[in-house]
Amino acid sequence: MKLKILGPPGTGKTTKLLELLEKEVEKGTSPDRIAFLTFTRAARDEALARTETTSNSFPFLKTIHSICYHQLAVNKDQIIRPQELRSFGVSIGARITGATHDPWIEEFEQRVDLPTRDDILIQVNHRGRHCKIMLKESLQEVSSELDYKYALWFTKAYRSWKNANGYMDYTDLLTKYIEYGKPLDIDVIFVDEAQDLSILQWEAVTKLGANAKRYYIAGDDDQSIFHWAGADSSVFQNLSVDSTIVLDQSHRVSKAVHSAAMRIVKRIEKRLVKEYSPTSSNGEVLNAGPLGSLDLREETFILFRNHFRGSAITQQLRDDRIPYIGNGSILNDPGVRASLYGFYTLLRKGYIDSTNVKYFLKNADENYLYGNILALSKVHKRIPINEVFIEIPKPHMWTKILPKVDNEGIRALIRKNGFMRTATPKVEIMSIHQSKGREAHTVYIDPEMSRASWLGMLANPDDEHRVSYVAITRAKERVFFLIPDGQYSYRY
Repeated sequence: MKLKILGPPGTGKTTKLLELLEKEVEKGTSPDRIAFLTFTRAARDEALARTETTSNSFPFLKTIHSICYHQLAVNKDQIIRPQELRSFGVSIGARITGATHDPWIEEFEQRVDLPTRDDILIQVNHRGRHCKIMLKESLQEVSSELDYKYALWFTKAYRSWKNANGYMDYTDLLTKYIEYGKPLDIDVIFVDEAQDLSILQWEAVTKLGANAKRYYIAGDDDQSIFHWAGADSSVFQNLSVDSTIVLDQSHRVSKAVHSAAMRIVKRIEKRLVKEYSPTSSNGEVLNAGPLGSLDLREETFILFRNHFRGSAITQQLRDDRIPYIGNGSILNDPGVRASLYGFYTLLRKGYIDSTNVKYFLKNADENYLYGNILALSKVHKRIPINEVFIEIPKPHMWTKILPKVDNEGIRALIRKNGFMRTATPKVEIMSIHQSKGREAHTVYIDPEMSRASWLGMLANPDDEHRVSYVAITRAKERVFFLIPDGQYSYRY
């Protein structure tokens, strides 16, 4: 039995899969005979949390890469890490940052800097193998401006370096499993975010689930935005199944956001038609003014299409002294934010939560504190101010209390925004691709793109329509479009 679940934005694809998982367990299917394949480790952790179980209870509730890793019994030292990639680059005179461009690997979400030419060639290498195409074709799909002869030399050097050192990258885990691995001894297999699987991953999934009697496969082809890395939504679209269900109620997007999203999604030529309803909230979709005039009282995403735009927008945020999380922010470290928030709650509310104590102690000057705070935090949920400070400080003394946090940038943010807004920034900036699977009350979208993305849109408009659709549907209530500076942009 094969069931396909189509889940538009906010309709609860993962929740539906977890409900089906619980039903399987209730009717007697042993957890060790169930495979639940997630897109990222974060999705795996969410699934474990929702089912209130541990990874030991569900040994096959993992990412596809992780299951292949364990099935092959690979030594962790064989897997290439960023530092090894950088060393390889140095050895051949190439400039490699070590940051991954494989969206199926968690570190992709940390990719914020502009990639180098050789970073892109690593991506080309991954893509070619995921799509099972030759180097020249993969190179043309990713960039028409890179020299083929250099790319060929680089690819051979990369392969030789891996072989000489016994290294494997994440794509090798899939190819090796397909070649040498055995199917899982399971009865049921769940596949989440199936629209984003590559041909290579589908081969791995097919082999992993060869013994399964029941398949549950969830996705939304309209949200397939990793074609540049090898994802092939057509496999999910054409998948032969026994039945299909459509989740038709979004618990995220407001009426205005839904209406704007529908205008975009109807531009996609090759798609599975699916209707779904918005929430009861009206919401709003408008053009935005300058960044400095943004309404930032609610959780807000600022989404950009290409990295050069991310750099420009973050510079504006820094110039306007807007607290934010993302590329180049001094607030990216959660320990810094927790320390500032801890100081704020101590002075304003008279206590600090035990969950913040370790961060606060890490950055605080112990000369101002009692020595038993950590022990108290293990017993009490909240510690009163008179059991933290030897002498209760004034607000301006935060620079002395938290010397490791103190710097001119933090001071400037606090002067303009105060402690609370600085410690709990409402704004997060990221690429549209990095926002996949996330949501915020308000989303600002920068429609400007690079010339390469513009040319890619002309060649394959469906891909760009999907990216724009994903951007809009990250919003629960409001979407604002920033005014582009350059000549290339998407028309929402």
